[in-house]
Amino acid sequence: MLLTCIVGCTGEGKSEVAKAMAKRAEYLCAWDVQGEYGLSYDMRASPKRFALNPREHAIKDFIEITRVSEGYTFLCEEMTGYFRNGRLPENFVKEILSKRHSKNSFILIFHTLNSIPPELWGFCDVLIMFKTEDLERTVKSKYPNLHEHWLRLQTSTARHPTPTGGTWTIGDHYILNKTNLVNNMKK
Repeated sequence: MLLTCIVGCTGEGKSEVAKAMAKRAEYLCAWDVQGEYGLSYDMRASPKRFALNPREHAIKDFIEITRVSEGYTFLCEEMTGYFRNGRLPENFVKEILSKRHSKNSFILIFHTLNSIPPELWGFCDVLIMFKTEDLERTVKSKYPNLHEHWLRLQTSTARHPTPTGGTWTIGDHYILNKTNLVNNMKK
C-alpha cells in the first residue's frame, strides 16, 4: 500500500526496476505504453494481471480501474507525459489518498524530478532516483534533501548498453523511504 515514484533518464533502468517490482505483485494492472511488460490486454481473460493499451484506452480508464479495485499494484509508465501540467486528476488523488483502505499500491515512472507533480510528491512513500536531466538549481531549490544524492548520480558512469549491445543492467540509483526522511528531519 505504497506510492513509489521511479525517476530517471531514458536507459538508466527505471523499467527494469518496475518490472522486478511488478513480478512480486499478485494482482497487477499496468499502464503499459511501450508494451514491454508481457501482460494480456484482455482484463476479462487475465483479471489478476493485465495491462491497458494506451492506443485503445485513455488514462481516465486506467484511473477508473484504480477506483473500483482492491489489493492491486498499479504500475504507470511514462507519467511525465500524462501529468505535464503539474496537476493530478482529482479522482486519481482520491485513489492515492485511500490506498491504505483499498490496499492498492502505485508505481509511477517519471523522467525528471521536476515532472513529478508537487501534489504527488507530497503523497510519495518511496522514491527510486536514477540520473536525471533536471537543472541543478531546480533540484537544489525544490528538493534540497535530495541534492547531494542527485549530484552523485549525475557523475555516475554506470549506464545501460544500447538495447542491441548486450544484457541490460541497472544504473546507479538512490532509494529514499520518505517516512525515514520525515522522521530524521523531526529529530
